[in-house]
Amino acid sequence: MSRWPDPWIEPVAGPWIEPVAGPFPEPQVRDSRKAGGSLPCIRPGEAVITPGHRLPNPWVNHCLGHVCGQDQPAGEFLASCYREALRLAEAPSLRSLAFPSLCTRAFGYPMEEAARITLATFMKRLSHLQRVWRICLVPFDIEAPRVHRRVLDGMAGAEAGP
Repeated sequence: MSRWPDPWIEPVAGPWIEPVAGPFPEPQVRDSRKAGGSLPCIRPGEAVITPGHRLPNPWVNHCLGHVCGQDQPAGEFLASCYREALRLAEAPSLRSLAFPSLCTRAFGYPMEEAARITLATFMKRLSHLQRVWRICLVPFDIEAPRVHRRVLDGMAGAEAGP
């Protein structure tokens, strides 16, 4: 389990990020400026949603992926992060999501395998989305979009068949 809020987001958004009871499905959110409470732990593969506070977006969907080589089954944890984030985003006020390449870079998951899992999970979930109309992948570097495009092209070629 991991204690959060995300150490990358809290310095920008402010110290108020905390998920608990609110208008979203479990796990839920609460603006911790209005009510106290302890920060819960989430496990690999889980997601929570919080107000964005000082960020330009009104909500932040936090996903706890896996640490490559430690948390198993790594691929299932990664897919679960995306499934949970999409499920939470179906709340009436959310229409679009942006994701980094979860679990890659500092967490060590191979970019190509992560891209395959990410894109396959999105493709499986698209028909279940009713409110979310845009999903953006936000790259860390110039190579990430190239890898995702190559994987996506391979998936499209595989679907088309011979």
